[in-house]
Amino acid sequence: SLGLIPWERVRGLRVVSLSGQKFLVVDLSDPKEFLARAGLWNRWLAWMNWKFYGSPVQISAMTLACGFRTLHETVKQAWDRFGKHS
Repeated sequence: SLGLIPWERVRGLRVVSLSGQKFLVVDLSDPKEFLARAGLWNRWLAWMNWKFYGSPVQISAMTLACGFRTLHETVKQAWDRFGKHS
């Protein structure tokens, strides 16, 4: 985990698919800031995600108690309310 990410550090949201599974990608204004505070293993995983997907943060609904549509709508509503206008 990269820890709490303040909305003002989020640059945008987008959806990517890999092997039929959808991920919500959270684009950050300064990914290196969040990579620096992660532990060694999480930093490596996040760095690989950054290189492959352009962001160290991807969220899957696989282990959540909701589907991807609900995840995407919920995060997008929060982004519209708290993030992109600040």
